[in-house]
Amino acid sequence: MYETGLMRIMLDTENVGMHPDESDRENLVFLQAKSTADLMSEFAEMIERHHGRIPDGSFTGCRAPEQVFMSQDGTGVSFTAAAEKMKSSLSHFRFIELGEPEGSESGSWIMEHGYLSEIESRAKEITAAGAVPAFRCSPLAVSMKSAVAMLHGDWLVRSLIDPGSPFEIDDVTLAGSKVPAAGILDFSNPEVREAVAGVFKTLHERLGIGYFRLESLSLACSRGGASVHGGFTRIDNYRAGLETIEKAVPGAVIELCDAPLWPSLGFGSVLSLSDSGFLHADIMRRARLLAQRRWMDGNLWLIDAGPLSFRDASAPDDEGDRSFAAALALVFRSVLFFTDSPAELKDEDLRILEKIREAALARYNTSAIDEMSRCIKLENEDRVINIYFNWSENRPLRIRILPDTRNFWTDEPLEADSYITINGFGAFVTVKDIHA
Repeated sequence: MYETGLMRIMLDTENVGMHPDESDRENLVFLQAKSTADLMSEFAEMIERHHGRIPDGSFTGCRAPEQVFMSQDGTGVSFTAAAEKMKSSLSHFRFIELGEPEGSESGSWIMEHGYLSEIESRAKEITAAGAVPAFRCSPLAVSMKSAVAMLHGDWLVRSLIDPGSPFEIDDVTLAGSKVPAAGILDFSNPEVREAVAGVFKTLHERLGIGYFRLESLSLACSRGGASVHGGFTRIDNYRAGLETIEKAVPGAVIELCDAPLWPSLGFGSVLSLSDSGFLHADIMRRARLLAQRRWMDGNLWLIDAGPLSFRDASAPDDEGDRSFAAALALVFRSVLFFTDSPAELKDEDLRILEKIREAALARYNTSAIDEMSRCIKLENEDRVINIYFNWSENRPLRIRILPDTRNFWTDEPLEADSYITINGFGAFVTVKDIHA
């Protein structure tokens, strides 16, 4: 989808046999509407009819690999301390994330019970402290040095160029770790489905993991590989993998990251639109793109626009970038994760997190973005929240303050008819009470 609202649809027929007498074809649907907003609404309703409803509510917590949980003096911060801080200061936040075991090759946890025991001990610590464990992994791809690839090469998608060898993708990131080569699991193989389903069932039922963040999913649709089963396309393999996981963890929240849009429909509760590194790369284009995608939030998926960083190593140096990220979290308020140790958050950070939660619970309607004012509005019967994004390089955005307006983050009243200047790529939020 382009910034203008136009869509481009591409059909990739690699490894797909097309025959004139085929009776089961995909239908191309034409929708007619008076505006882009109406078109998106009609489109979302059509998709929802075919793929079921997403669950109600917001899913929130602390998304941080264990190595981020370090205090300023270099000592570790336990999951227990993180959960206790959330219980005392962030009562609405439920989840604490843990990643694949340290020192393991990505994917080894699928068949190595020693790795599962490490995940189990950390999950139990989180549960005992009153939080819900969330697990981050790349379930459709594995490192070529993993136990799966080394011991079960027949479980991997084969190369179209050399059918006798596994298809390999060089220099990719799986669950946050760089690997020199990765293979794709072949879900046309019943042994693969059984192994993956068994592990995810254990993670959910025995370890109590209630949220699964599935990363690097688009790798499973990479060109150049083919399943052993001749009629199994790359999309068939992708959907079979997600379906295997979904059936193994009933009731859990599934977040799809780096996921192709169409093949993912119906298989996830949450869709990730970005990662924490996007703030420092092509921010103007991404700001517009994220604004265009807001229509999916609550219609197709709950949207995770990217985690907030306040104090940890990944926190942006520029206060404007942090303000921008907070405003995005306010626009896409279904899912809100932060990447700091909860024990080190300051009062000002806690206030921002709670204000976003407050807006999420109030059920605002989100308006279309105004290209002239760079403003997205959240509106209900009580008030309007104006969220301003300045993506014009070196050109300040001057906002005139209306009567009865205050700063959303601080609740401080603002002087009517004065102006606020927004520089760079920051964002500033004001609230105007309709019934003030």
